Amino acid sequence: ESFRLIKKMYNMTESEYRKNLKKFTKLLELDELLEKQVKMKKRGILNAQLSYLLAALGHKDLFMIGDAGMPIPEGVEVVDLVLTAGVPTFKQVLDAVLDEVQVEGYYLAHEIKEFNPELEEYIKAGLPEAEVEYMPHEDLKKFSGKCRFAIRTGEFSPYPNVILRAGVVF
Repeated sequence: ESFRLIKKMYNMTESEYRKNLKKFTKLLELDELLEKQVKMKKRGILNAQLSYLLAALGHKDLFMIGDAGMPIPEGVEVVDLVLTAGVPTFKQVLDAVLDEVQVEGYYLAHEIKEFNPELEEYIKAGLPEAEVEYMPHEDLKKFSGKCRFAIRTGEFSPYPNVILRAGVVF
């Protein structure tokens, strides 16, 4: 799977991918290891689609965590985690994502200050070093079109939408 991720990240053709896979498999003596089946991840984000997308983020890439009703612009990949109303919560998803990704900045709707100040404080507490920028909710919806992907939660509270900007860990 890691080799396929690298292929996609570097926009390799199928022939380049196979050539490099063969070369490095031999060079690193990975034949036996590559034949071993990995059964399941044990920690962190277990959703394969979300895990892959987070791992593929580059510096300054944008992605969104939103509520169950946030419209996702055409062309933005959707990771739909909604199971039922309130499941999973915005906070649960944010916490899991922040355990895996470095965030240098984020964007919120101005309206969160008035209509969901508790969640605004929760987000700020989870991202104490990150820069925050506010904009009207309608602008945030338009801005979400620049995201690489959007994560839809089961959240049903007002304005629980954040666009995150990936940082670097060094």
